Amino acid sequence: LSVMATIFDLCDGDPEEGSAFVSHLQSSLKGGSPGVVFYALKAIGALTRSDCLDFALALRLATKKGSVSFIDENLSKGNEIVAIAFAELCGSYCFDGSNDDSSLDSSE
Repeated sequence: LSVMATIFDLCDGDPEEGSAFVSHLQSSLKGGSPGVVFYALKAIGALTRSDCLDFALALRLATKKGSVSFIDENLSKGNEIVAIAFAELCGSYCFDGSNDDSSLDSSE
């Protein structure tokens, strides 16, 4: 857990350096404890917000079969901190202020 927290701090503080840990983050999503998965998702979100990791790739990493085993279709059965980190990861794309919302026009 402390290693993953350190990797998150690195990704959040120096995303260019943190991007070297993407494969470690991916493997941590597969079999880690809820705390490890939480920090892995937070680190992936930090890399996404800093444009060091493409959002589509980040989402594929998090939703790949075998990843994030603490989330299922019914979030109430999953782990709360993992669900929060996953929601923040998804929100990092939607609310970072750099995305063009014109494609979301509901009048079409």
